[in-house]
Amino acid sequence: MYTKKEILEIPYVPPERNYWLVRTQSGKYYKSFHANDYIAIAWNEIDENIIKNTSSKKPLSKEKVFETYANLYKQDEKKLKYYSRSSSRIANAINRFTYGIKTGDIVIIPSVDSAEISFGEVLEDSIYFEKELPLTQPKERSDEKFCPFIKRKKVKWLKTVRRSQLDPKLFALFHSHHTISLADKEVYGNYIDRTIDSIYIKGDTAHLVLEVTKEQDINALIFANLIKESVLSVNSLNSLSNDNEINGHNIKIKANVQSPGPVEFFGPIYEILFLTVIIKKTFGSEVISFRLGKKKDSNVDRLLKEFEKEHFRKYKEKIETGPIDTDNLQESLENLGIHDPSQNLNSN
Repeated sequence: MYTKKEILEIPYVPPERNYWLVRTQSGKYYKSFHANDYIAIAWNEIDENIIKNTSSKKPLSKEKVFETYANLYKQDEKKLKYYSRSSSRIANAINRFTYGIKTGDIVIIPSVDSAEISFGEVLEDSIYFEKELPLTQPKERSDEKFCPFIKRKKVKWLKTVRRSQLDPKLFALFHSHHTISLADKEVYGNYIDRTIDSIYIKGDTAHLVLEVTKEQDINALIFANLIKESVLSVNSLNSLSNDNEINGHNIKIKANVQSPGPVEFFGPIYEILFLTVIIKKTFGSEVISFRLGKKKDSNVDRLLKEFEKEHFRKYKEKIETGPIDTDNLQESLENLGIHDPSQNLNSN
């Protein structure tokens, strides 16, 4: 069988990054956000001059919001009443957009009826003001990619999924109807991370996500064999050298028992990297080296270098040409419709 040799770049996820749901006015501006690589927020009357006079230490106040609109609608009692009631909500949303959403954070935007969900990485802390509306493209308000909001932040969109593909654990996130909602990273972070990337390192833990695509009911024995063979294949490395440096029993799993759905292996970086090498072998690929993607972490960089120097080279030949039997593992992967996980690395 032809073997493809590759250097595998693994995304690094900073544990401190935050996750935000940004509404698109019921999907009205979803295509504009997505096509033009930004997110934006309404209330254009809160302009550049007002924003420049505020800071994260002394953010926009509800009094300033009401003052701005009171000056615009002095004679309109209905609007004055509305902005008096809504000024706190507006100030909170603008402050979150301006000062809360940071470079490297993940933003999530839904389309009409949340039929599609896009995940993107924020590229800058500061907002920019689109001053040339409606002179910039698209010019016509009738164009579905037009958006009139002038306060914007640049975003690199990483992945879009259909609602039917979304992890059910994320459904509750969309119950919030605030313009901008901070997602609890302890509740949602893991499910967002593994939606974006199937292999990644977060903090000192590595993650490998295998997507079961089989539509029918899953055979219990095949599923059990996937777990068993994965752990045994890592443990078999130690049986070749009797030094017990690598222990497959350190690997843990989370599984969505629905089909299709993800099976997530996570644990110490070395064990998950070896499992990744072994699974890549079943797809005809030989990993010759690992490196972090564009985001770096000095401690993880050091661990990867130590891994290659002290472990990977030592076991590499045994993995590629040794007596490690991957036939049962390959059979389980094929029966569950699992594809090469490295095809779903979007953060790089």
